[in-house]
Amino acid sequence: RRVRSALSRGASSDLKQIDELALSHHGLRMNRRGDLDTESDAGKACCAKFLGLLAVAAAKLGAEGADRYYRKGFTMNYLTLFPDSARRYRVDILES
Repeated sequence: RRVRSALSRGASSDLKQIDELALSHHGLRMNRRGDLDTESDAGKACCAKFLGLLAVAAAKLGAEGADRYYRKGFTMNYLTLFPDSARRYRVDILES
């Protein structure tokens, strides 16, 4: 709803944010199997850039985060990576 509202107001900074996110998404690399490349250095860099822009766009546009209660059942290793209910976009998690 907020995205539609921002777009209908013609918020140029919001539109710029969405354009930048779309361009970054277009630049994501795929591997030979057609999956997101999270193994090569170039693939990781593109993915990290996209995830960073995604986090900024979500915050700026006021996107509500999903419930993260399920994280309480994670192993200690994952709890170290996800200590709270905040959004956490990580390339290394996409690899696994």
